[in-house]
Amino acid sequence: RNIKVNLPASAFTQQVGVTLQIPQRYPASVASQGGQSVIPLNLGLEVNLDQPVQPGVEVPLTLGYQTADLAGTREELLQVVRYDPDKDIWIPMRTTVDSANKSITGYTNHFSLFRVVSKTAAANVNECAVYPNPLRPHLGHTQMSFDNLNENASVKIYTYLGELVRELKANAQGLALWDGRNRGNEWVGSGGYIALIEGADNSKKSIVIGVER
Repeated sequence: RNIKVNLPASAFTQQVGVTLQIPQRYPASVASQGGQSVIPLNLGLEVNLDQPVQPGVEVPLTLGYQTADLAGTREELLQVVRYDPDKDIWIPMRTTVDSANKSITGYTNHFSLFRVVSKTAAANVNECAVYPNPLRPHLGHTQMSFDNLNENASVKIYTYLGELVRELKANAQGLALWDGRNRGNEWVGSGGYIALIEGADNSKKSIVIGVER
């Protein structure tokens, strides 16, 4: 199977040995939640390091696939997820799919166990999940995920004074990602913000979120 990990020269500040292997088993199933259907596929990668460090930049992991690997699902529903052993959960990653070259790429700054899943959007935004919250870039957080949404749900992030910071749209998987920047592509400051979420079905939810730099 074609697998590629593109490590930038600035990924580590010291020499690190990197080992790739195809997982023989997965520690936990990816459960359906919030009205979403999550189907784990037999596509994955485990990345091990010989030093207790993590990359300081986002690293793309690319896995090739065949049509038979998709188990009948649509390519636009594919997502790479990372296993967090401390919390025993799978964390969705920013993902791109190259259907022409039959490859899927997930972007991460933490090496662990990775798996490809097929995930559909939720029916509404009532069980929206936000993580990590607060967003802590100094701990390596690169994005805040708004998950368990329905497709095309809008996420509007405001300051407590009512100023619009950023507007996001959920994809076909019901996921919207915020990189901690405002509409001018500038980093926002530390503090509290309000996310107003409106589903395509007119369901609504507001969540207090935070940023700690």
